[in-house]
Amino acid sequence: MPRNLFQKHHLVSYLVLILAACSADKPSELDFNGTTELEISIDTLAVAKMEILRLDALSAGVITQDSKTKFPCTIKYGNKIFEAKIRFKGDWTDHLSGDKYSYRIELKEGAILGKRTFSVQNPSTRGYGQEWLIHKLFKHNQVLTTDYQFVPLRLNGKLLGVYAFEEHFEKELPLSQNRPESVILKYDESLFWECRALELRGEVPGYFPLFVAAEVVPFSKKKSWGKKRLREDLKLGLDLMETYRSFNPNADQYLDLDRFAQFYAILTLSNSKHGSVWHNQRLYLNPDNNRLEPIGFDVYGNPETRIDSCVVFNHITARNDRWPIVEVTRHYEQFLFSNLGFRRLYFEHLERVSNSKYLSSFFASIALEIDSINELFQEEYSEIIADTSLLQTNAVLVRNGTKQFKHWFDSESSKSIPDSTNYRPTMKDGVSNLIPVRVYQEGSRKYMVENCTGKTITAVAYRVKKNKQIIEISDVKHLGTSHWQRNRKTLTLPPKVKDVLFSFEGDTNLKVVSVTPWPAPKPLSFFSNEKSSSTVY
Repeated sequence: MPRNLFQKHHLVSYLVLILAACSADKPSELDFNGTTELEISIDTLAVAKMEILRLDALSAGVITQDSKTKFPCTIKYGNKIFEAKIRFKGDWTDHLSGDKYSYRIELKEGAILGKRTFSVQNPSTRGYGQEWLIHKLFKHNQVLTTDYQFVPLRLNGKLLGVYAFEEHFEKELPLSQNRPESVILKYDESLFWECRALELRGEVPGYFPLFVAAEVVPFSKKKSWGKKRLREDLKLGLDLMETYRSFNPNADQYLDLDRFAQFYAILTLSNSKHGSVWHNQRLYLNPDNNRLEPIGFDVYGNPETRIDSCVVFNHITARNDRWPIVEVTRHYEQFLFSNLGFRRLYFEHLERVSNSKYLSSFFASIALEIDSINELFQEEYSEIIADTSLLQTNAVLVRNGTKQFKHWFDSESSKSIPDSTNYRPTMKDGVSNLIPVRVYQEGSRKYMVENCTGKTITAVAYRVKKNKQIIEISDVKHLGTSHWQRNRKTLTLPPKVKDVLFSFEGDTNLKVVSVTPWPAPKPLSFFSNEKSSSTVY
């Protein structure tokens, strides 16, 4: 059956089922003692369409961009009603299991709990109260983090129970934590999840060079580029992100090492590495010092914590079983630990936050909030609490393992090198077509084409904004595969080109890539004579 007919058939089926389910809903026995509920109303047809997207994601094993279509909805919180858009959120399909799905919500106007864009998700996807505790610890140490709290949630009249409420990466995040408004950036992870879906089907090898091919992107793209006072921040932030990825050794010149050291110390105490992997890192450019700062979030996004070893210590020291190398994505973190200044600060903060007296004082400072969270949980999860004893247990692991971790740096770390093997010959065509071609606006008539595919491409035509006409490029440009990191070539075209058409070698079908309005990120040069007090040589 053709997919469009298949979807229509199932759309009707799901519509019937959902209408029946809505009419059969029974009042929930949960009672949150008058705590203000977040009430979401979604049109029944939109619910049916979302159910098809959910089943597609469950079938794929991961939640890709295709499953994140936005739908209109209304939100009521207290006495106010908001128009909004809603979509599924998350990466793994635990966000779509049971009857408490995870959503991203964007309000058209106004704010709820001070946020215009936020996520709501089952507390189980982030370790219940443990995630909340770590966010409080981040804030206690002046490390940027998302606002994270809990609210009862009602969907189309049905009370689903307690949800975690988390702000998205908007300007309110730094402003609420005494930082000036600036850009927040990431390495785009959409390609990573597309390839993970292919990997689960056995269509790609277990290793593929996604980190070096991932695009550096800002949150709130239109606002970041549209506001004149943010444009320079954006251009600098993009270059600093590329500098970070290129492993420039003078990390103190583009990273706030003290904030990074606190960030990693708190992750170590949490006994989870999830928040530090490359596709989970979110970085804020502080315009006061032109350094990148980490934003702590998604710490317990993977149930990986252990009670018998320190996850972060093991993660940093791990090498390939056959050769003294590390995958380039892991080297991203190991590179930072190779910086003596960072390492000194990291161990100082690790000793401080793992001290039992420090933790007791911290827990005492948030005792009333812990009681409030636990009271909310008890109505739905009788055995779940924001358990402070786990951090105390982790602190013992840290204190017992720090000496050996330090010894590894002295005796073994120099043997670890990044794996620079060219894996293109093992990649199938489907993967190469996923890995993107990009075009950046370098000037009014200057455009940078970036080829990350591992195949030779040919730029053959373009279209100008407000004009559908396809115009051939007189001087056709071929862009080969000289190396994996970046293959770039400059095009001279008229102003206001909106997209470029290109073809792969051996394929006559044309593909279209939209022009990114800012320049291509480029690594900056920093020299060792530009020392700061935080760096030890």
